[in-house]
Amino acid sequence: MGIQRRAEPGQENRKEQLHNNRGTDGKRLLLRETHQVRVVSQEDPVPHRHRGSHNPLLKIALEENLQLLVQLRDQELAVLPAGINLSVRNGRGGVVALRSPGQLAFPQGFPGLRIETVHPSPVAEDVGSALVITAGLNDTTTYSDDLHLAPAAGSNQVDINEQFTKLSWEVRSGASAAVATRRAFKLAGTAPGGPVYVAFSRAAMAEKVTGEIWPAETFMIDARPRPATDKLERLARWLIEAERPAVIFGDEISRTNAQGHAVELCELLGLVAATGQQGFGNFPTFHPQYVGGLRASRPFPFGGHDVVVQFGARDPGGGTVPRQIRSPERYAAVGLDTSMLGRTQPLDLAIVADVSVALEELTDAVQSLATKERLATIREARLSAITPAVAEARAQREAASRENLSASPIHPDRLDYELNKGIDPHAIVAMENLTGPTNFMRFGFREDEKMRLRSNGTALGWGVGAAIGAQLADPDRQVVLSIGDGSVMFSASGFWTMARYDIPVLTVVWNNRNYQTVRRGFHAYGGRMAETGQYHGMHLGDPDIDFVGLAASQGVKGQRVTSAGDLEGAIRTGVEETRAGRPYLLEVVISTSGGGAESTWHRKFSLAAQRSTA
Repeated sequence: MGIQRRAEPGQENRKEQLHNNRGTDGKRLLLRETHQVRVVSQEDPVPHRHRGSHNPLLKIALEENLQLLVQLRDQELAVLPAGINLSVRNGRGGVVALRSPGQLAFPQGFPGLRIETVHPSPVAEDVGSALVITAGLNDTTTYSDDLHLAPAAGSNQVDINEQFTKLSWEVRSGASAAVATRRAFKLAGTAPGGPVYVAFSRAAMAEKVTGEIWPAETFMIDARPRPATDKLERLARWLIEAERPAVIFGDEISRTNAQGHAVELCELLGLVAATGQQGFGNFPTFHPQYVGGLRASRPFPFGGHDVVVQFGARDPGGGTVPRQIRSPERYAAVGLDTSMLGRTQPLDLAIVADVSVALEELTDAVQSLATKERLATIREARLSAITPAVAEARAQREAASRENLSASPIHPDRLDYELNKGIDPHAIVAMENLTGPTNFMRFGFREDEKMRLRSNGTALGWGVGAAIGAQLADPDRQVVLSIGDGSVMFSASGFWTMARYDIPVLTVVWNNRNYQTVRRGFHAYGGRMAETGQYHGMHLGDPDIDFVGLAASQGVKGQRVTSAGDLEGAIRTGVEETRAGRPYLLEVVISTSGGGAESTWHRKFSLAAQRSTA
């Protein structure tokens, strides 16, 4: 018996015999199917102690001395033991192989997955990460429902992940391994992308089976639907005829590499450019037409629009009762994720299409409906109101931030200023620093702009894995992890991964000894904690956490910065270390800000003092 491989285009079918025609088991069939995403050979790169893994991909890779670096055309991913960290380029698909079913026990999903994200928890689902997550399965339906590393009686593994994935399922037959893997890649990689979870039972992995392997191009779907011509022409006329139009760009822009088309359309028509909730930087933040988020109550260009168009963006509503931002006369949405079109905002026009294709064809439609002279007149009239207002607002923010540059302790604005100046202009910045300012940081997609990665939600723990994934995806580009002190405590084991595999991420810990985002929320609520200044569980001092020591214990060098005058030199050292191929950590002690900032209260308790005997 053997595995039959489907013929490449133009070739006859051929059978690949394995192990002297003795057949193969389900776990090998799974890996062979994954070979369609080309596995690169290398001598045993992983310690022998990992060989006991239940995971079929990891175990077979070790048995066959395969490097755990898999490529799907120009898409990359890496599966590393101990803190599984992943990178995927251009969203076509990648594999995350969990070592055992027990890794499902992590309360926040799977730590460390991403280029966009990590934990296929809400983050991966929200930004559409094209991930395939596999795990072993101790089957509770065949003999006993009381097993170690298995679901509780009456439950199953897919229930844990279902809300965060496009699809989750279990494979109990070895013969289904190839088709299940194929379906998982197809579903994860087909736009709008998203994580897919597949659990393979131990019995399935042990079966002797035969399966057919298909080349990726025969089942992967490159979905780039064009917009309906009549609808696109209607939208083009709206944008030409409007007096105060604005566009909201979302993560489908970055996933389809459409940032250049977005800028071109805005500059052609003099449109207000905005972004909503996003995991990427979908429009250059220092562009003279960029206003950040729209606010219907504010004057033009920040609000007061007569036409608003949503391009590949998450629905702008939200809350327990969805907040409708609609005030314009016309509201339109363009994108592939239909769940985000008209979710809370009534639409006058909906166009289901690839946003990159739609932007290109919309630009062509605008140019065909209006002469160059008319477009120039429209553009100049709009920009005369937009660019001075945007410039003034930016100047005010920067002036306010500059007043804090000489403050002691170090003000967050000073750290933002020094980071922007000291790291590469085109660096990737993974941000898990929810209250950190970015008034000086130039984000975008061009050569002199930094790429921004951040979570779409507010769960902590993805930042370290996100930075590792970004560095794996683009090893020649500088990656900086900008992370709060509280966030580090959710994922610090990733420093060991950086050191073990020479992943040269520069980690900057913004240490204000506080869960500041939550404390601000308590203060804004205005209850007893705000009245007394006693914010329970928010202060992270007494004792202070030594983040430099924490990283050093796992092999990552670093230094602690307490004076603003030392920041420039410390950042320079960090950049030099990472350029030499070594990860490095800067712990920067900064001041707190916002409501309740002055509070260092925490409840005193000593268990030792409660003992009746010494």
